[in-house]
Amino acid sequence: MALADEKIHVSSTVRDLAIATQALEKAEQLMAEQESAIQLVDVRIRYIKACVLITENEPDPAQRMAWIRRGIDVGASIQKESPRRVEGYYYQAALKGRHAEMEGGVRGFLEVGEVEELGLKAEKLDASYDDGAPLRLLALLYAKAPSWPKSVGDVDLALEYAEQAVALSDYPLNHYTMAEVLIQAEEFDEARQALQKVLSAPEEGKWARESAHWRAHAETMLTQLQGKP
Repeated sequence: MALADEKIHVSSTVRDLAIATQALEKAEQLMAEQESAIQLVDVRIRYIKACVLITENEPDPAQRMAWIRRGIDVGASIQKESPRRVEGYYYQAALKGRHAEMEGGVRGFLEVGEVEELGLKAEKLDASYDDGAPLRLLALLYAKAPSWPKSVGDVDLALEYAEQAVALSDYPLNHYTMAEVLIQAEEFDEARQALQKVLSAPEEGKWARESAHWRAHAETMLTQLQGKP
């Protein structure tokens, strides 16, 4: 468990995160063999979080899809065994969202509704989890999905969730989410301001591990905004 925590909280490489999942599989095996004070749900929550992080960094589509499906299965088990834990709903929503993006077509379209349902359950259980992660997820879902009647997209609703996330926490990823939503709303000056907050945030705490990945995206978005009114 300690090895898994070290890899999940310090590293962002696929190799180290895969090592974390192997350590967690070993922990679950040992728990089945002997009495343990560690709850199985705590092992599985770490496992699905590692799956999510791997899908952010795995370049190979086939491998990324395999980790997505593995994580979705773990998320379902967390929901079944611990229905009051926000993590099972939030992480499964995140993974199903990525699955929908990769699948596309009718299957991807149908999964959007599942993502919304899971995201709303996570938000209801604990909107503050991971500095507002359920709020970020819903903001991006409503910003990027096609609008009604084709799908659940609603830019005004996306802005409401993004504003709630920023009000809850000054965490840079909330400002990044706000920028994404503002771009969809064609509020380009405000989007630039939000991206500048991402780039100027001090690299400390968990942002020290996450910053390189998201700063690169923020810089790309700023470049794409050049010339926008």
